[in-house]
Amino acid sequence: MGQKILLLGNYRHTITVVRSLGRAGFSVVLGQDDYDVVAQYSRYCSETWAHPKLEDHEEGFGLALEGFAAKRPDVPLVFPIGESMLVYMIQNAARFPTLKIVAPAISTVFNCLDKKRSYDIARKAGIPVPGWLLAGSLEDLQKAAREIGYPCVVKPNRSNRYFFGRKAIVCRSPADVSRSFQSWPEGKERLIVQRYIESDRPNCHFRAVDGKLMEYYEHMVVRTDRIDETGFEIDGVSVAPTPILRDYCSALIRALNYSGVGCVQFLTDRSKGKAYFLEINPRLDATCALPYAAGVDFPLYAVQCLLPEGMPESVSTVPYPTGVRIHYLMGDLQGLVRGLEDRSVSALKALRWLYRMGKSSLSAKIHLTFQWNDPGPTIRLYGNLLKVFRGRHRKQAVDSQKARPEQPTRAA
Repeated sequence: MGQKILLLGNYRHTITVVRSLGRAGFSVVLGQDDYDVVAQYSRYCSETWAHPKLEDHEEGFGLALEGFAAKRPDVPLVFPIGESMLVYMIQNAARFPTLKIVAPAISTVFNCLDKKRSYDIARKAGIPVPGWLLAGSLEDLQKAAREIGYPCVVKPNRSNRYFFGRKAIVCRSPADVSRSFQSWPEGKERLIVQRYIESDRPNCHFRAVDGKLMEYYEHMVVRTDRIDETGFEIDGVSVAPTPILRDYCSALIRALNYSGVGCVQFLTDRSKGKAYFLEINPRLDATCALPYAAGVDFPLYAVQCLLPEGMPESVSTVPYPTGVRIHYLMGDLQGLVRGLEDRSVSALKALRWLYRMGKSSLSAKIHLTFQWNDPGPTIRLYGNLLKVFRGRHRKQAVDSQKARPEQPTRAA
């Protein structure tokens, strides 16, 4: 086997990273916490390493990784997938001096994840940003919403810190603000209140070297797993590079002196066609399976940036196919179930959701987790789903039995 690399973080695109690096000749060691990491069932995963869950036992995770690094000098590379693992690794890099971390520079990461900083950098680079204000209290929040105007979007200032289980909340009236924010979100010092724009959402994947754009791939988000479109992407399609968006990406990458891979997200106003900066993620996009299927291998590019031989400096001239659709059926199902449970999806909307889900699944050429020659992760994923449904059914049966009144016994 080739050079060994440790992957940390169980996300939907971890499967794509395992396949990419395994096919490229790397020996993939997959970190595994108490959650079932389905990517371990890929034929391209060489071994697993069990560790404490970062979110629950941060110090325990750090001690375990120190022990791993000491015992496994044959694994010199670590690839953090997802923002919480990325932030932890770059903040604590000094604890693991023998490990090379696959990530952009620490200053770049924090400039990207802090929305205020990224908005300021984008504005100075000549990129339009929707109007926004910072809020540090409930009173500030209500005032900022009035100044920005309704509808507006409220979100954490730090991209890797969700609130109330959400990435963002759309408020269409003062009543929405009062209902959604009865208390200040725990652990959130500041929130962003931003003008809401009815828009499409292009995602621009890239590779950069010393502030120069080297590889570019653009796709459009078709649907997310929330009815108000503030959730995670479940349906997307590749599109030809949009010149203005590519220029904006180049300007932003230059301003950040960016090296590595990442993804810039924009909003395109449906009525005016004007593009606005939404955010930049200093990591792989969750839909990197789409460019990967077209031969634009961003997981491999991320690792090659660290290797002595590096990447060729010329920009790729190979055009990628457009109109290729990607679908995440599991995320689609989970979004529908959650919408029914929290009553954001009515019975009529559920029927429409099911129709669109079927249409997306049938028309997609790329399915986010599934490949015919590597079916193990997807089989396990849906096996886990069946276990969840069975567990719910049993619990409901037990609860129903307990709720029944006791029947009087007959006298002998």
